[in-house]
Amino acid sequence: MRKIKNLVTVLLSVAIVSGCIAKTNDPSVIVDIGFIPEIQCLYSQSVTNDLQSRLNQWRLSNPDIDVVQRQRIRNEDYTALLALGADHLPDVFITDSLTGRLLSEAGFVMEVGDYADKTGEFIYGDGVYAFPVLNRSHSVVIYDPASWSSEDPVGYVDDGGYSIATDYLSSYIADAGMEDWLESMIEGNMTSSFTDPEFTNLLKTLRERLSCDNPYSSLDLLVTAFVQGRQDAVILHGNSVYYLLECVKQDNPELYNRLEFTTLCEGYMPEGYPYGVFVNGDLEGGELEQCIDLATLLSGSYRGETDAVLERLESSIESSTKVRIVTLYFVNHFWSFANSECFANLTDGDRTCEEYAAALQDYYEQYYLETENTIQNG
Repeated sequence: MRKIKNLVTVLLSVAIVSGCIAKTNDPSVIVDIGFIPEIQCLYSQSVTNDLQSRLNQWRLSNPDIDVVQRQRIRNEDYTALLALGADHLPDVFITDSLTGRLLSEAGFVMEVGDYADKTGEFIYGDGVYAFPVLNRSHSVVIYDPASWSSEDPVGYVDDGGYSIATDYLSSYIADAGMEDWLESMIEGNMTSSFTDPEFTNLLKTLRERLSCDNPYSSLDLLVTAFVQGRQDAVILHGNSVYYLLECVKQDNPELYNRLEFTTLCEGYMPEGYPYGVFVNGDLEGGELEQCIDLATLLSGSYRGETDAVLERLESSIESSTKVRIVTLYFVNHFWSFANSECFANLTDGDRTCEEYAAALQDYYEQYYLETENTIQNG
């Protein structure tokens, strides 16, 4: 069974190259408010500028503190610090909820429940470990009301299973009334399993739905098909929603002005914060207070200009029942295998849903439960 120690060995050199080296005793605060390239391209420059502006604001308010900025190569680089120690972490940094879970289990990030909003994706065990940052991600169906009805196919991004897990699985778990099951899986109390009949039946229903919908090999191909009227409805999440809206507004304004929004499963909208601001768990005293102050300033949502179409989107979000985005839970390595070995092959693979469910349970035990046990036992 693969242990977290194997992962540490692979990532150790990467972490050092990316700037995750121990800080000195100089009066400084080390921060990493960047995003990996794959994520950065989905955010407008104004979002990055806003984060930098907030950091500069804090720097001006604390002129005696030297602010040192670094940027990782990958979010997983931080997990190499399970071997190096918390003193190699930045003092304040942005990363995803899955990496944060591993760092919290190792005791490397601060419990900040007295200061931060208690959002579920950053609650690990009984503690809150991050300040939510950027906007919540929402999984939403965008459609042309002139040519699409709820019985018609939806287009989605065939990205190795990630969109299927994020958009479809999240919605279907809620629609099947399995949120208590999901909570049990997150807690890892072994009272629920991917091999439970209700989950296997959910996979069968999901497989049937996907056989009717239309996969696209990239976000740009899906957007182009929608703009040109070859695909009348798409399901997207996060900043991909706004990327599509910007493209439609520019290239097909008539379509843009009549766009409407709905949910994949009636009334249920997956939402969550993919990224949070974390604080180094080794800080104390005045240094800790300063970093909590900085993390608080960095956190928050970022709203741009609005119009009638974006107001309709917001109305759809507000009127829906919010449910969890399942890919914001467990750990990265579970989803890496779950997506590529199960969800990416669900429509045309040769395994039964029972076999896929058994494989998911193996990955869950190996990369989630066993990882946590390894961390806790040293």
